[in-house]
Order: sequence, then structure tokens, then C-alpha cells
Amino acid sequence: MKVPPKEELSIREIRPRFNQDVDYSFEELKELLETALAEPNSPVTGKVHRGYASFFIPLKDQHYWSPQLSVTFEELKNGTHIRGLYGPKPSVWTMLMFFYALIGFASIVVTIMGFGLQSLNKDGSILWALPFLIAAFFSIYAVGYFGKKKGYDEIVTIHNFFENAIGEEF
Repeated sequence: MKVPPKEELSIREIRPRFNQDVDYSFEELKELLETALAEPNSPVTGKVHRGYASFFIPLKDQHYWSPQLSVTFEELKNGTHIRGLYGPKPSVWTMLMFFYALIGFASIVVTIMGFGLQSLNKDGSILWALPFLIAAFFSIYAVGYFGKKKGYDEIVTIHNFFENAIGEEF
């Protein structure tokens, strides 16, 4: 993933991702990443495990919208396939998904009730709640998008650290 300039950050991707094949074995990648994480002036903290790794901004510099990078490694015959996913902390992601599900469920209930009442020739004015639920949905999306923009500089920091640690550009 080439990290785009802030003004070009895709509106579609709340959680940017990348895929790359590298010529290193998993053990070589693990050693490179652990060496980079152990440096005293490392801008990133993290852990490397068998098959995956997680990278974060140091706790003292984190804010609510601070991103993290989750990376999985798949060994190939001549190297390793790397899959990276940038996203908010799991608690933030869970909160956003909870609100999406809540709004979706409320929309289904309001739609069924409203059209059911109308089919019985009763007052279906509950359908007026749908535009507000749609507005709420887009509001939650906007909150996630602006949260990503707030954490953009940290995405760049983590991405540059990862590229420099393994000596590859994504």
C-alpha cells in the first residue's frame, strides 16, 4: 500500500489494507521486525508471533483514534506473503459495529412495522423515523472516517516503520 497524501485518503476504506510477497522466510522477517522493535528510538511498539504480528503507537502517544497494524504471514515456497490491515483499536471497532447493527436492526423493525400498519390501513407514520436512522448511519460512518483522518499521521508512522524494518516498499 502506498500511503496516499492526507487529502487523498480514500473515503471508502475505514480500514486500509495491503498485500505483498517478499523473498524473506518467516524466520528472517521475524528477526528483522524484532530487531527494529528492540531499538531504543523505535516509534512503534508491537509483538511478532508465529504467523502474525501487531504494531501500535507507544501508549504514551496514543489517543482514542490511534490506529494499529495487524499483519499476517503466510509462508510460500520462495518467501512469505504479507497481509496488513490498519484499523482502530478493537474496542473502537466493536463500538462502531455495535452502532451499525443497532441502526440496521431499528431500520428493519421500523420498516416492517410501518408497512405492516399501512397494509392494515392504519397510521404508518413510524416510517418517518427511517430518514433519521439513515442520517444516523451516515453520521456513524463520518465519525469513523474522521477518526481515521485524525490517526492518519500515526498510520504513516507505523507504515514507514514496517517498510524500513523489512527493507521493502508496499
